[in-house]
Formats: sequence, structure tokens, C-alpha cells
Amino acid sequence: MKLNKEQYRAAVLTDGPVLVLAGPGSGKTHLLVERIRMMIEESHILPENILVITFSKKAARQMQARFLRSVEGRSYPVTFGTFHAVFYHILQEFDPKINRLITQEEQRTFLRKAVRSSAPANDLYYSDDDEDMVLGLISSYKNFGEEEFLKRGPGKDMTIRELDDLQKVYENYNCIVRDEHLIDFDDMILLCREVLYRHEYFLRRWQERFCYFLVDEFQDINEAQYDVLRLLAGDRMNVFAVGDDDQSIYAFRGSRPALMTRFLNQYKGCKKVVLSMNYRCSENIIGAADTLIRHNRLRIDRPIQHHLPSKPDGVVEVINTESPDVESAFVCDMIQKMIDDRIYEPGEIAVLYRSSYSAKIIERHLKKRGLGDKVRLMTAHASKGLEFSCVFIIGLQEGLFPHHEDLSEEGIEEERRLMYVAMTRARQRLYMITVSSGHGKRPSRFAAEAAENRKYITDRLWVTRV
Repeated sequence: MKLNKEQYRAAVLTDGPVLVLAGPGSGKTHLLVERIRMMIEESHILPENILVITFSKKAARQMQARFLRSVEGRSYPVTFGTFHAVFYHILQEFDPKINRLITQEEQRTFLRKAVRSSAPANDLYYSDDDEDMVLGLISSYKNFGEEEFLKRGPGKDMTIRELDDLQKVYENYNCIVRDEHLIDFDDMILLCREVLYRHEYFLRRWQERFCYFLVDEFQDINEAQYDVLRLLAGDRMNVFAVGDDDQSIYAFRGSRPALMTRFLNQYKGCKKVVLSMNYRCSENIIGAADTLIRHNRLRIDRPIQHHLPSKPDGVVEVINTESPDVESAFVCDMIQKMIDDRIYEPGEIAVLYRSSYSAKIIERHLKKRGLGDKVRLMTAHASKGLEFSCVFIIGLQEGLFPHHEDLSEEGIEEERRLMYVAMTRARQRLYMITVSSGHGKRPSRFAAEAAENRKYITDRLWVTRV
């Protein structure tokens, strides 16, 4: 498949910083693969000088496989890897005493030791159920730093005593891990940044090894990863960053869409390319999703995506139901009819939710009808990167979606981005289900926002009984 006009414009910008705003279904992986091929075969860049960074092993493997297919198996030693894999390699080369990554079981064992040594004579105690939460707090503390952790992380609700206890546990936990010459995922990023900042000779070696950096899903980058990338890129600034700030949904891991804006401003002469063609969604789905996301203030402005003329108009409906049970019955009825009428195969249908509260009710109804093993039921977070012919978004209530944990402006914008991701998983049909009573009590603002432009909403149904 050839590159379209916008993709080609991005692909030929070989040197210097480039930010590609790649909306849903815009063919970003195809662009990245073709760009690497063109760099080697047309611009004669040494493949061993190219580093391609992704956020998961699976994505790295898939991209490498697609690249090998595009060059018909020719042996080009391009490096594909995750941020963590690259950072781990840098740290091991710097300090061969680093044994390996800590396992989950070791994390728990070391946490227990840290708790005992922090408070042997008082009432500080974490049950087994608390361990995941405390390890999550330690991770957030490392990613955000104390000031940011207190401002926006779980620490904002902690008492002085609880924070003091956490700091003691945190310090003891780190000491135990270091004594064993182990590192965890968060250490990898922070230690790597520290090593490169402090040891210029070592930084120079890595800058000579890799001259060109291509980063996928750039909206998921956090502050420390951003700093390390900037150090490695050096004065050349040959960074090709591909992402979509409208799909930044991992604030709990420290990612911030504002870093994409910083990239534009901080990398001198940075060129911006917008991929505005959506190869996945129908016009109505694109329009409704765009209507929603434009309520976010903290985003890079861009034109609405357009779709292939050959795609049908598609269906977007907001369905208001009076209770979670009515909601579940409606969804099950619709799914059953689509399968019975052979409109879609079961695997083409997904039910997405934000809260486990919504999942439990719909799961019970799906099991009753012999449907939890036929259709895909997953969180909105887990759906990122996937696509389906038909998508139901359930539990659209205030307090559930958007979730009640963070109702600040930043928190609501993050939730709205998550809703945008969920909506753009659909190719042909999108059903957004609100519930007017029950856990959240009021229908979600997101359903109303998406429906503001009546051009894209084909109908509004009211289901009043099971």
C-alpha cells in the first residue's frame, strides 16, 4: 500500500525533529515502516544507526515483522525495542553488577521487609490486599516525584502520618532492592537518566551508536523518558515522534499530553505533520468523536479527520436506559439480534466499560444468554490499539465514566480522552449507553457532548423496560 500525501510528506523529512499527529486509524504503523525503509534504501542511512522505540514488546515485534515483510527479508540491522529494554541495556553496559529485573514475588517480599524495618514497634501494617496498592504508590512516587505526587497522585488524599510512613517504606524498599543489585521498571528509567546526565563519556558512546530515533505512541511518554530521549538525541535532534495527544490515557503512569507540546517548542525547527485520513471509522463515528474531544482545552488543535468515501455512513446512537439491568438487557438483545441476523460475527463486537461495577452486571447478563465467551468484554483502557465493527460503551454515568476518582479539569480531560479512544475503536456501529439511576445516578456528560452535533447521531432511543 502506498503512502498517502500526508504520510509521504512526513516520511521524507529525514533529518531534524518531526512530530506526527496520528489520529485513530490513520496508518501510523504503515508510515513508520515505510519511513525506515526509505531512510535505508533511498537516503542511504546505516540501519545500525536507527533505533525504533515502542511501548510494548508485542508492538516492537509486530513492527519489526512488518518491516521485514516490507523489505522482503533483506538483512537490515535496525534496532526495535521498548523504552524499558533500551534503558536496561544502557544500565547493564554501564554497571555489569546489575543482575536483572526484580520479579513480582520479590517485590512483595522486599516490601514486607521494608514495612517491618520501617515500623517494628508501631501499628504500621499492610495486609496482603494492600500490597498492590502500596507498590503502586511507590511507583507513582518514583514517576511523579514528591511534589507532583502530592499534587495529583493518590498522595493528595493522604494524611501527614500516612505520607511519612510511605516515605519510610519507600526508602527502605529502595535500599533492599539496591543491596540485591536488582532494579524495577521505574528504577530503569530514573537510573538511566541519572547515568546519562552524570557521565558524558558514556552518553557520547550512545549518541554515536544511534543517530536516528523513531518513537511510536509518543503521547504515552513520561517526563523521565522524555529527558532520556532528549539526551540520546543530542544536538542532532533526529527524533521522529508519532502520537496523538487526544489518546493520552496513562496519567497514572506519569504520561502527559503536554509533553507533545513541549516537544514542538523545545526541539528547534520541529516540523509538524497531521495525518487526517481515518482508514477505520465511518464519517458519523469520526464526527461524534471529534465533537466530544473538542471539549478538551489542553490539546493541540487540528482539523477533523476525514474518512474514505467508500465507507458507509455508519450508525451512532445514544441510548438512555433507566437502570443497569435495563442497560444490560438492551445490549444483550442487540448483540443477539446482530449475531442471529448474521450482521456480525461475535468476535466483531466489543462491549467497553470504565468501571468494574458496570462489568459485573453486563457479565451476568451475557452469561445467562450464553454470550462473556463470544463477544469481547474489556475496559476502555485495554481496548486501545484494537478495532471492532460494532462497539457498545456501557456505564455512561457521572461517577463511573467519567470516574469519580479525579474530577479536576485535568482529570476530566483524561477521562474524555479515554472516552474518545473507546468511541474510535468502532468501524461501523457505535452505541453509547447512559443510565439515569443506580450507582452514578446522572447520565454521563460525555454522551451529551458527543451528541451535540445532530448530524452525526442517527437516532436517540429510550429503553424503559427489560
